[in-house]
Amino acid sequence: MAAGAGVACSEEGRTLLVTLDRPGRRNALDGAALAALLRAIRGAARPGGARAVVITGAGPAFCSGQDLDDPLVRGERPDLGLVLERGWNPVATAVRDSPRPVVAAVNGPAAGAGVALALACDLAFASPGASFHGGFPRLGLAPDAGSSALLARGLGHARAMAFLLLGEPLRAADLLAAGLVNAVSDDPLARAMEAAGKAAALPPEALALAKGNLRSAAEDGWRASLAREASVQRHLGAQDGYREGLAAFLGKREPKF
Repeated sequence: MAAGAGVACSEEGRTLLVTLDRPGRRNALDGAALAALLRAIRGAARPGGARAVVITGAGPAFCSGQDLDDPLVRGERPDLGLVLERGWNPVATAVRDSPRPVVAAVNGPAAGAGVALALACDLAFASPGASFHGGFPRLGLAPDAGSSALLARGLGHARAMAFLLLGEPLRAADLLAAGLVNAVSDDPLARAMEAAGKAAALPPEALALAKGNLRSAAEDGWRASLAREASVQRHLGAQDGYREGLAAFLGKREPKF
């Protein structure tokens, strides 16, 4: 089963394997790819759909976040809040609200909103070469797609600030120590598929309600964080800092703010 638009899907028993399939872009996602990913996640949640979902990336990277060549994020005054509200936020919400367990196989680096996607999953398994990168301030932007709340909760204030403001990456050992991934493995996809298979064998309704209870207890402020992030990013996307940050990124040079 293929979702198309840079997202490939296949059924492995009762598990839906979703592969972000834009390796030439380090699996950065544009509007079409985000729509395909959303269809895949929502499709698995329907009656008769998969009993578990695994998300991974093609090639050496997991997901480098928003594709900065997407026309929606370029131009003189792009509405980045709208990009979040129509693209990334529905995907993150679908992952977190899915009645199915969603497992990340973080096969390599994740950046920007790609970090948020990995954190949105219920379980995560990382390769030794996996890493999380912020990079928002270098683009003149702020963290988004739910990563503000999830990183603050997972890392604590000081480490989250160092990651987001100073651009200090989190390596596989850091992710494991912080509890952001369940395990580091030479074959994270195999570990993710094994975990998904175990979850898929449990009673679906009981699993969905247990997942919902845990999420509700931990994340009452998460939806408010999504809305604030979209508002902040809408403002920043219209500023000179973002235009310079984007031009520097595309030109492979250091930004001059």
